[in-house]
Amino acid sequence: MSDLLPPNATRAERAVDAASARLDELGVPLRDLWNPARCPLALLPWLAWTLAVETWDSGWPPDLKRRACAEATGVHREKGTVAALRRVLALIGAVYSYSEPAPFVARVEILNSESIALESLADVRAALDRAKRASVRLDIALAAGFAASSYAAAGFGTLQVIRFGSEGAA
Repeated sequence: MSDLLPPNATRAERAVDAASARLDELGVPLRDLWNPARCPLALLPWLAWTLAVETWDSGWPPDLKRRACAEATGVHREKGTVAALRRVLALIGAVYSYSEPAPFVARVEILNSESIALESLADVRAALDRAKRASVRLDIALAAGFAASSYAAAGFGTLQVIRFGSEGAA
């Protein structure tokens, strides 16, 4: 006898039984699949998806992937706060300063331009936009003479304006 279902089991119950029978093939205890430190590397993207990790790159080293999964709950708890912005900047290893020069305006100056390649600035911008409050305009300045601004209003989406200059961020 391969299952414990009664003879009058529904088709849905039999489908759930067939799907759950494959769990034995995993070779990993189910509790380890929910633990970022013990989850097999091949299954880590599925854990990240389950925990709603918003920033994910398959090229990241395994320790960074595990850290992103481990911090996902804290990220969602802090979303919309300065702590969430700081968490994103710490994740990429940026040296930065943060200020709020006016109501509903935040400024992040990234002091070491080599921590972020210009090609990945769009990813950094997207991660910071997801972490900030929607009512805040976020200005980002890089030491390499690059500045980007993002304006968000509820219901209107995000408008990004990028200015290049050789004298530093304007």
